[in-house]
Amino acid sequence: MIFNNHSNLEGQHAFLGASKYHWINYDETKVAESYSKFLATQRGTVLHDFACQCIRLGQKLPKSQKTLNMYVNDAISFRMVPEQILFYSENCFGTADTIVFRNNTLRIHDLKTGVVPAHMEQLEIYAALFCLEYKVKPANIDIELRLYQNNEILYHTPTVEDIAPIMDKIITFDMGGTSADISLIENYTPQVSNERYVEGYPARIPMINIITIGAGGGSIAKIDEGGALKVGPKSAGATPGPACYMRGGENPCVTDANIVLGKLNQKKILGGRMDVDIELAKNAVKTKICDKSNLDMKRAANGIITVVNSNMVRAIRSVSVEKGYDVREFSLMAFGGAGPLHACEVAKELGMKEVLIPPHPGTLCSLGLLLADTKFDLSRTKIMNGEAGNLDDINEQFDNMVEQGTGLLDKEGVPADRRYFEFAVDMRYQRQNFEISIPVPAGKMTEETLKKALADFHAEHKRSYGYCKEDAIVQFVSYRVSAIGVIDKPDLKAAELHPEAPIPEPIEVRQVLFQNSDEYVETPVYLRDKFVPGQSIPGPCICEQMDTTLVVPKGWVIHVDGYHNLKIHDEEAK
Repeated sequence: MIFNNHSNLEGQHAFLGASKYHWINYDETKVAESYSKFLATQRGTVLHDFACQCIRLGQKLPKSQKTLNMYVNDAISFRMVPEQILFYSENCFGTADTIVFRNNTLRIHDLKTGVVPAHMEQLEIYAALFCLEYKVKPANIDIELRLYQNNEILYHTPTVEDIAPIMDKIITFDMGGTSADISLIENYTPQVSNERYVEGYPARIPMINIITIGAGGGSIAKIDEGGALKVGPKSAGATPGPACYMRGGENPCVTDANIVLGKLNQKKILGGRMDVDIELAKNAVKTKICDKSNLDMKRAANGIITVVNSNMVRAIRSVSVEKGYDVREFSLMAFGGAGPLHACEVAKELGMKEVLIPPHPGTLCSLGLLLADTKFDLSRTKIMNGEAGNLDDINEQFDNMVEQGTGLLDKEGVPADRRYFEFAVDMRYQRQNFEISIPVPAGKMTEETLKKALADFHAEHKRSYGYCKEDAIVQFVSYRVSAIGVIDKPDLKAAELHPEAPIPEPIEVRQVLFQNSDEYVETPVYLRDKFVPGQSIPGPCICEQMDTTLVVPKGWVIHVDGYHNLKIHDEEAK
């Protein structure tokens, strides 16, 4: 069959299209409402195109207080570049409406054609992407952001604290039933270690640098021979599990302590799907901890949480402070069933000011597994000096691995337009016995990219070890190529924010004993699915959902963003 040619419609999107199929279930009112929004979007596209052409041609519009006129004329006056893509990675980029960097000042302007008030977060992300792409530190420049909307201009001069966390500052904190896994993400890239120990044997293979400790909801608390309170690494697991599970467990666990303290629901967990018994939890704490020490019930339960939190604090420091990072500049992203229970208290101990809780913390790892790109990591070793005379040999190593990676992606059926490569070189100073892996641009290495790689190595060596030797010989030891096939990701869109929405009614008010406190506090308990994007909920409070429970101490405030993430800030630290 010969299909009809609709070349006039190529690149366009229909209102009643197949990709946006939800309209098939709409009633007439909902269809009309959706169509109105569709027309508004189309109008916005036309206005953006018109503004872009005016700016490129230097054609100012009549002086007016109208949004479009002010936006176009200001962009021309500042000699700004329209529709500029800001790139960090294949999965992280955006297009600034207009941008300019001149006289050490970064300006980004954004034209909004809708009537719903916009927010500055989008422009802050553009600023962060600019700093990442052009290797600029936000502390070293001035930044001005503008939103043009509803015939007015909104100004914002973000601080370093506004931009830096967007760029590269996340520590992941995954706490489950038996262990806690901690890793650091810098510039949207997790730390990778090329040397790990497995059963005491060194394994020189690239792996995400994850620190795992025996700290989970099932970690068993005990009084050791010296009379000290210890928690973990032994776990009660799911069976028999913590004493409160009513499955025969007799040892007090972290979950038992949280129930005694009121941080966990004292009757049912898992969204009401599982009964728990607080009396069994108290009895386990009494017989195994109180009766073997001078601690009463309150101090014993609080002590268990203090010890397990301290264990996790040390683990977080091992991936941050001990590697030369200032942990206070990072956000703590907590997930797993128990991560949100402890996140704010752990963050407070570390001096971190923000905790991030995704919508479904208990299944986040499973989601990540489903959405992860196809990736093959290849490496070759050949020791040679990092100098221009060896460029041909260096490029030969990369070329061979690219050829191999291409074959592997071919076998996986990855289309050519959905694959890319990442290069890195393991470098060291001559006569050193350890290397540092430095990313380099994919493709042929030139004298210019060689100089940049050497400079990056010196900088990273100084950050990690406190010194560098720029006049020393640098050896290239191993060459690494990641062959990556991109898979489709969900098209997530931010929901409209409603900061004026009232805080939902609590489902109960519970007596809770927080860390570093001597008395129980009346604390409201909310259901997370009742929160609305844009809301702010002050602590102390408890937030329950099926797969986890979030504990928010006094002085911290929950902010719900457009993607239903919970951003909890330590307001007392500002």
